[in-house]
Amino acid sequence: MVRRGDVVDECDTNIDRMREYFECSFKGTNNLGYNLTLLLSSDEKDTDYWKNIIELADDYNHVAIMDADKTVKTVIREATRNGVLDKHLDNNYFVFEVESILRNWSQVTL
Repeated sequence: MVRRGDVVDECDTNIDRMREYFECSFKGTNNLGYNLTLLLSSDEKDTDYWKNIIELADDYNHVAIMDADKTVKTVIREATRNGVLDKHLDNNYFVFEVESILRNWSQVTL
């Protein structure tokens, strides 16, 4: 989760700062022998910022960044449209709940 809206003045998450964070975090990970996929979500409204964050993965041939917000919203919308989920679940609260489950699941180490 990249928090921007309510903490942008307290936690600098500009593109250059995030690039430095990725460089440090991914250093040496290409030697692990597998691909990494990050599921990112954010309260960011600037689509250019978000696009630039996702494109940071282009610097690493073994890293992909997936827009969790877009993916979860699409799956929920399709599931409600097809009757798999009740229509009232197509809302931001349910999106947040699904992403919370993904965040908790992604912290499990195998």
